[in-house]
Amino acid sequence: MDLKLEPIVDELPAGFADLEADATADGHRQMTCLAAELTETPAFFHAAYACCLGGRLAGIGAMTDEPAPTAQPTWRMRRFYVHREFRRRQVAFSIAMALLQDAAGKVSTMTVHAGNQAAAQFWEAIGFRRVADLAWSHQRTMRDTTAGQMRSTAGRGERSRSRRSPTARICHCAALDLPLHQSLKGRS
Repeated sequence: MDLKLEPIVDELPAGFADLEADATADGHRQMTCLAAELTETPAFFHAAYACCLGGRLAGIGAMTDEPAPTAQPTWRMRRFYVHREFRRRQVAFSIAMALLQDAAGKVSTMTVHAGNQAAAQFWEAIGFRRVADLAWSHQRTMRDTTAGQMRSTAGRGERSRSRRSPTARICHCAALDLPLHQSLKGRS
């Protein structure tokens, strides 16, 4: 199944009611909060993305200013939720990478409040580090770059990895210092 990632601009994506119901049944309120915030104060969000898998809304994530006081401009990853049927299928990874790409060159620190151990492990796997005694549980220092653009690794003295998988084109995001796989296999 193909992942489809789209920015949320003016309205909630199709299938949002099902995602919100799943989040509520799973004991999470972030989709209900997201719906209210997007309706009442859409400028609250720097960016928000919806990820569809097999034509269904699989997850959502967004970022805002860090609500706690900080010494430097800091943004927070928030309102993340992946439908239970679509977990471990690269949905959260795709959303997080898109948001980190959007933040590249704009802020020096990204934060997140991981609500449980599984979330903490996810954020740590993509470069956030656990912090103590702050209003957030994890943070990530963004590389200082003005471009924040993806560049192909092929043709820079490295062997193209596309031969191993015809659907995977390996890219590197300089601002994130992480490999990004268009096929995104093996990530949750």
